Amino acid sequence: MSHFSSRKTLKILLGGFCLLAAFGVLLVAKPGVRRRLGISPIQPTNLFDLKGAMLKAGNPALKEVALTFDDGPHRESREQILNTLKQFHAKATFFEVGMRMEQNPDLLRRTIAEGHEIANHTMFHITLPGLKPDTLHKGINEADIVYYRFTGKHLRLLRPPGMRFDSATLEEAKRLGYITVSYTAASADYGDHVDPNNVIERTLSRTAPGGILLLHDYPATAKALPEILETLTKQGYQFVTVEEMLQHLPPKERAEALSCWNLSSEAPAGDRPAFLPLAVSEGKAKGL
Repeated sequence: MSHFSSRKTLKILLGGFCLLAAFGVLLVAKPGVRRRLGISPIQPTNLFDLKGAMLKAGNPALKEVALTFDDGPHRESREQILNTLKQFHAKATFFEVGMRMEQNPDLLRRTIAEGHEIANHTMFHITLPGLKPDTLHKGINEADIVYYRFTGKHLRLLRPPGMRFDSATLEEAKRLGYITVSYTAASADYGDHVDPNNVIERTLSRTAPGGILLLHDYPATAKALPEILETLTKQGYQFVTVEEMLQHLPPKERAEALSCWNLSSEAPAGDRPAFLPLAVSEGKAKGL
């Protein structure tokens, strides 16, 4: 083969490699493209991070998702969200801000009464990394104090505002007996002039079995929610709380999560009871 032919062949091979790499990047960056091609959204392979006591995703063998709503309760949207959840017989997990629980206790009480799960989103929704240790502690713990005042119970799940955290954040959360909850699908449903149609498209394009959907207690989300739930219901998804998702993890990850569930150095023994395996149907038990 001539020197010219070798160089031409090399250029062809390099060009093909670049095209494949670009296509791979496109699939990762554009979930809508992945869905149109029939490729499932990428899910974390490490479902539960034992060191950080963090849930990253649910059991991918089960067609279930956890609906999570951050930042509330807000009077402009919570009632509409609860009405929609009731319509579809869906339970959700609400990561509540302490000061907003104080401002809207009736919405908090209704959310609890209708069987939804309440979790910690800090007292004032401030970014946690870089805070002094006592400020970090108060930011998490004071939201729990507010919830305890209304219910006599403690919170056990935490999502840092903006999902921003560092090692100190995770260590303090774990010391207080929390499991930190991440997400697999962010709906970008916050900010000014949010289009509910974009929330619908983004959420559905990122949903996969075992997914944790990050939504917000805001008006655009309330408008988008009926179509999201209707579509996922038609696709055969079950809606579970985060605690139920922990219970449905594969055996290894479930045991690790259980070992973190009550590692509080402050709560009295028995004050934060460990979650117990649910009595699940044979269909849900598949993959456990």
